Amino acid sequence: MTDDTESSDGVITKSSSKPVAQTIDGLRRLIADRDFTVFNVIDHSGVAERAGVQMPDSNSSCSGSRLWARR
Repeated sequence: MTDDTESSDGVITKSSSKPVAQTIDGLRRLIADRDFTVFNVIDHSGVAERAGVQMPDSNSSCSGSRLWARR
């Protein structure tokens, strides 16, 4: 993964040179290895396609830690 950016609200954006599916699989493994949970993966390009709109592959994932939430 390349290009890191983090917004003021804690959202981290990363670009990847790998295909989207491979990147998401790697991200899921990394998150699980750190005892975090993937709550959801949103397939923006799939939703766009169902609406009749073409866009490049794009996904967002939501993850977190139940231990972090207890703080």
